[in-house]
Amino acid sequence: MRLFVALEMPEAVRENLAAAQQQLQKKVQKDLQAAGVELRWVRPDNFHLTLKFIGQASTAELAAIMEELQGVRAEGAVKATIRGLGYASNAKRGGVLWATMEASTFLKMLAAQIDRRLARLGISAEERAFLPHLTLARCKQNSVMPAIRAAVREFEGHDFGSMLWEEFQLMESRLGAGGSQYSTLASFRLAKAANA
Repeated sequence: MRLFVALEMPEAVRENLAAAQQQLQKKVQKDLQAAGVELRWVRPDNFHLTLKFIGQASTAELAAIMEELQGVRAEGAVKATIRGLGYASNAKRGGVLWATMEASTFLKMLAAQIDRRLARLGISAEERAFLPHLTLARCKQNSVMPAIRAAVREFEGHDFGSMLWEEFQLMESRLGAGGSQYSTLASFRLAKAANA
């Protein structure tokens, strides 16, 4: 099974992002088609904030992963505000369009704690700094199209909503005909989050 650790989005935030996604699709579709670029849009029910990508794991490894995750504790309020959009591309990964997050220090500490705990099991530690974001679309091409840049500028500073999380999830990703299908394997309560 292919696993990752994530925070789910509240429904109101999910709806705000889905509405923005629809606007973006209308604004950039013609330009992208003319340029032969295809954006693969993330389905709104798949919106989440990835804290740690684990990758392939066996049933035995799953039990050990869940045991480590049960020991995770929040040091304070795990919260974030989604504000504005971003876009980046490179030769290896193509392009990604995302919603930007202004995150609490405790959210970053949570991601680091999960990374450290899972490293005990031989799961590779993150090499890059944690950059909280929510992916809206991906494309295989590595060029930034003018239409996408214009759309990102149009949503600059746009507030999509705020979140205060009291739990995080261990998720499974399965590839299907319509793209990735995510399911929650377990939820882990952040006991201190509500009191911080």
